[in-house]
Amino acid sequence: MDVNSKDKDGAIPVFAVCKHGFHGNHKVAGRSAVTKQKRLQIVKVLLERSSDIDFQMKNTKMTCLHWTSFHDDIETTKLLIEKGAKMTVSEDSNTACDIAGFCNNKTIVDFFCSIA
Repeated sequence: MDVNSKDKDGAIPVFAVCKHGFHGNHKVAGRSAVTKQKRLQIVKVLLERSSDIDFQMKNTKMTCLHWTSFHDDIETTKLLIEKGAKMTVSEDSNTACDIAGFCNNKTIVDFFCSIA
């Protein structure tokens, strides 16, 4: 399996998981504890297989880090940073910290401030 192959929307698997979360039989919401746990597990596997950690959708300029910040998923956000995700991928878009701030996700903002 090519972990960087694009789906019909142009997203690669790691990006889709960070954006949508895990949608198995339970159809859990993007911010639930179960979704965050499953997201973390799947992202770990995909990164081990050399998935593009900084993949960016052209139309939104958002990355995996943006989406985990949006979903207030601190563990997956920390993993992405630990594995080398860039805080800023382009100068003309919001950072992941901006997204966390817009969403009032204080834990994520505090984390980004602690590593800046």
